[in-house]
Amino acid sequence: MPSIIGMQQALARKALYQPYSRFSDIYGLVRDESWLSAALFSILQHEGAAVPGIDGVTKTHLDSDTKRARLVAAIARQLREGTYRPSPVRRVCVPKADGRLRPVGIPTITDRMVQESLRMTLEPIYEGRFLPCSFGFRPRQSTMDVIRQLTTLMNAQGHYYWVMSGDIDGCFDNIPHGKLLETIAETIDDRRVIQLIRLMLVAGYEENGRIRTPNCGTSQGGVISPLLANIYLHQMDQERMEKLGESGDLSHYHGTGHSLLPVLSGGMGASVPE
Repeated sequence: MPSIIGMQQALARKALYQPYSRFSDIYGLVRDESWLSAALFSILQHEGAAVPGIDGVTKTHLDSDTKRARLVAAIARQLREGTYRPSPVRRVCVPKADGRLRPVGIPTITDRMVQESLRMTLEPIYEGRFLPCSFGFRPRQSTMDVIRQLTTLMNAQGHYYWVMSGDIDGCFDNIPHGKLLETIAETIDDRRVIQLIRLMLVAGYEENGRIRTPNCGTSQGGVISPLLANIYLHQMDQERMEKLGESGDLSHYHGTGHSLLPVLSGGMGASVPE
């Protein structure tokens, strides 16, 4: 099998140069032991690997090559046989700057590994199709990149003097599962990948000793959640650009769940409901 980077580059090229193509037979990448090993190595480098999911396992339980190899082999077999089932995430609430609480879901180490392998497969595909106005949770994109884009418009030459800011309240918690899966299936023609994502979405969360399985939301805190949110919001980008961007007079930029719309001088801007 080609190297991981080589395969990712091939996926990205197809997505970029064949914008209406669909991707089939990519589940084999997600369950491949070399991809899972790379995914496990990646997540164990994060500080969050010291924080357990619902099973209480942290990176200290995987402190040898043998233990890590055993885990990878077991999950690869489950994915191959179709018996893998994600665990509910452990939900905790962290304070936001405005004093409200943000629910964060903590997956198990095992589920983070599978999510990372899935992200490694899907991200090259969608990165070739996301619009340049999208900045949230994307590789090599940051808040400062948005600011740089805005400064090129907000001057006498650009004729933009105000910025309208909008926020999608509870963005991660309110994405409908059915619509998200339909959107993914427009690009991914592999029912095993769609089923794996469905299992991740419906696994639910544990809070105060109870398991809840809502029919919407992708857990904020999951490895794959930012990408899933961006896939869903990509539709909004496309529709908004069709409405506002055809003439080239209006632009907008967003992170995941937050939008900035430069407004033309003389009150010629447009408000966009979030």
